[in-house]
Amino acid sequence: MPEPQAEEPRMAIYDEEELTPEHARRQAIFEQTMLVESTDAQDQNVEMSPTILIGVAVIISGAVLLVGALFWNLFLT
Repeated sequence: MPEPQAEEPRMAIYDEEELTPEHARRQAIFEQTMLVESTDAQDQNVEMSPTILIGVAVIISGAVLLVGALFWNLFLT
């Protein structure tokens, strides 16, 4: 069975020595933007908005009332 290999470091599209200062600045801005966007996406996945929570509560309470009404009609009348 082959041994698991360590993950190779990710290669940059361009070597840093070949970059002009303008390209290096743009690359740094791009990397920072991607980091912020990925962090924002993770935050959005963790937090649920109050609107969604209220909607879920309304649906669950409606389902409970519906089951209670059906039970009442079928067995108690």
